[in-house]
Amino acid sequence: MRVFHSQPYVDIPQAAGTCYSGWPAIGQALQEHVEALGKNRAIIAVECHPGTYGQIGMRALGEALQPSFSCLTSDLFLEEKELRAKIGKRFPFAKPGIDSLEQYFDPDKLAAFRPLVQACKTGAILIYGPGAALLEKADLTVYADISHWELLQRLKRREIGNLGVKNSRASLAYRYAWSYLLDWEIGCRIKKRC
Repeated sequence: MRVFHSQPYVDIPQAAGTCYSGWPAIGQALQEHVEALGKNRAIIAVECHPGTYGQIGMRALGEALQPSFSCLTSDLFLEEKELRAKIGKRFPFAKPGIDSLEQYFDPDKLAAFRPLVQACKTGAILIYGPGAALLEKADLTVYADISHWELLQRLKRREIGNLGVKNSRASLAYRYAWSYLLDWEIGCRIKKRC
């Protein structure tokens, strides 16, 4: 059973350094963590629940961290046509042909991606989005979460589509069913893994 909270609450201790608010502060905290590692090269994986704003987060952390290399995980997904074929034409009315995030990735794109990461010998490498922690062994993993209530609001406002597809103009009922049956299940598995 899923419970939706319209006003989720997280109790944060008052100690300094327990919470950072705003992209500049988050970026600065991550930069300090990377520097504390004392490595020439550090891989930062920002693992995200589907529906978080990938472009915004990637840009903000990119400005703060000035990485040698960065990648948005959605750029490594199968093309939408291939992804929809794998998921199935009858989805969400029939069981999807995909049941894990790993199946979203294009093997050819991954094969091209890995040498680019290996070629970076210094600086930060930023991998951002759903599946970031799957792609490379990270020196620092960050989890970007979002409540299902907020995801529903973003679906209603047509700000987001479903994972790997551009369907923000489709009906709310269709996108919600897709989210509930596939995206959120994948998101919950990501959260448990992190």
